[in-house]
This record gives sequence, structure tokens and C-alpha cells, in this order.
Amino acid sequence: MRLAILGIGHELRGDDAAGLAVVRQLAEKRSAYCVVRNGQPDTTHYALRTNCLILDGGPAPENQTGALRQFEPDLVVMVDAAQMDAPPGTVTWLDLEQIDGVSAVTHLLPLNMLARYLVHELDCAVGMIGIQPAQTDVLAELSDVVETAVGDIVTNLVLASEKLTTDLTDQAD
Repeated sequence: MRLAILGIGHELRGDDAAGLAVVRQLAEKRSAYCVVRNGQPDTTHYALRTNCLILDGGPAPENQTGALRQFEPDLVVMVDAAQMDAPPGTVTWLDLEQIDGVSAVTHLLPLNMLARYLVHELDCAVGMIGIQPAQTDVLAELSDVVETAVGDIVTNLVLASEKLTTDLTDQAD
């Protein structure tokens, strides 16, 4: 199974940067390495394992569709701040059908359109980890509650990646 994790958000809008914080923390983990493109390190593309690509999509995640196409994922997990009318810091898994009902804070293309495009063009599954923001003020830092949620998500994604790698290795033996 090939997993792509796509962080989305605007780093200058407080908790809207939660998805970016997730992928950047994942990239700092012990097994992540920067992808080299055209002989230069590309600091928006990282691999956590050979079967896991991490992408920093910023406020325009649709710009990463070329990298996703080249990677050929089975599953794309988008991570973004999402207005879900839940307590701040709430983390929710959203299936493709549920993404339509979630209001994202700031980006150029609606995520449901991007998700449907990826499903159609890449023949992959798409889901989203939504994080309820506490605030999205310009030039604000991540709130404490969202920072805690980001840490929890990173821990769980690293564990899931390690389990996936172990399971695939066991199946190959």
C-alpha cells in the first residue's frame, strides 16, 4: 500500500497551519528524507518510508497533483484545519463523502473538488484528517489545543506507517 499525506493550510493564519505543522513534523522524524528533484533538495516533498510520501501543499494543495501522480498512491490523506462546529482541537477522520460538508478555512480550490479529481485521475482512495481550529488570526501561532492535536496526529501517523511497513515485510516473507 502506498500512502500519501498532504498537509494543507496557510502558515500565516494561526490554526489554519495545522495541516502544515503535521507534515513538517512528520518530515523531521527519524526515517524521513527529503526528495531530490532535478539535483536539488525539494523541501515540500519528503518520504517517511518508501511507501509513504509526505507533501507540504500550503494554501494551494492542487499544485502537488503532479507529485501525487508520479508516486501513484493507493490512499491520499489530506490534513487540514476544518470548520466542523466542534470544540477546538477536535480531530475527525472524514471520508470522501463527508469532505463536501466541511468548511475549510483558507485555500484556493475546494477540497471536495481536489479529492474527487484525485480519485478520478489517480484511481486512489482519498480521506481527510480534519482539525477544528480555535483561531485563524493573521500572524497568530498555533493555539495550544491545536498544537496538542498536531502532536497526537503525528504520533499516530508514524505508528501507522511503521505498522504498515512491518505488515508488508511480514507478507513478503
